[in-house]
Amino acid sequence: MKTEIDFVLSHFNRYASSAIGYADVKAVFAGLRPLAKSSNTKKTAVMPRDHHIEVLPSGMIHVTGGKWTTYRNMAEHAIDKAIKQAGLKQADCKTNNLQLHGWTSTNEVSHLSIYGSDAASIKKMIEEDVSLAEKIHPKYPYTKAEVKWMIQHEMAMTVEDILARRIRLLFLDAKAAMEAAETIALAMAAEMKKDQQWINEQLSTFINLAKGYLLK
Repeated sequence: MKTEIDFVLSHFNRYASSAIGYADVKAVFAGLRPLAKSSNTKKTAVMPRDHHIEVLPSGMIHVTGGKWTTYRNMAEHAIDKAIKQAGLKQADCKTNNLQLHGWTSTNEVSHLSIYGSDAASIKKMIEEDVSLAEKIHPKYPYTKAEVKWMIQHEMAMTVEDILARRIRLLFLDAKAAMEAAETIALAMAAEMKKDQQWINEQLSTFINLAKGYLLK
């Protein structure tokens, strides 16, 4: 881990006007890259991130590799393969210019912009209940309205769902995420009708998880 951190800090400092060091690191984490092996190379850094589609003996269409930015293209190829495998009539893909949920033509920029057209609904929630405008942490813009929205519309069920997989504060600032955990747990409990035991379990689970994101 130290080698990777030194690498990032070193390269950042080569191009930035203000140097940063270990004291500036807010969170550390690592992820897995879904690479489909296409050669004998063992160095993942040079392996392509293309997707690979094959039909398994059971008839299941198996998709490996790829990345978020090519998801539509992956889906198109998977459907084309399924059509051919099932002997169905070939049809042109209609999703190339299909607008996704949340699409908006507005140029307004705020931290709510990531919600797209749903941002208007979150703002309306705040207009109807000003207490929802309260921030979950003083250093960041995220509000209780967003927590409520995530529970009602994005299937968030745990504190980790909110702070790691929705707001993603855990990856931006692990200490701040830990500090915000109780506010999140209480807001979720009120919305989901959970008891104190649930709150305690959620806090314990999340705090133990978040400690692993702090720079040791």
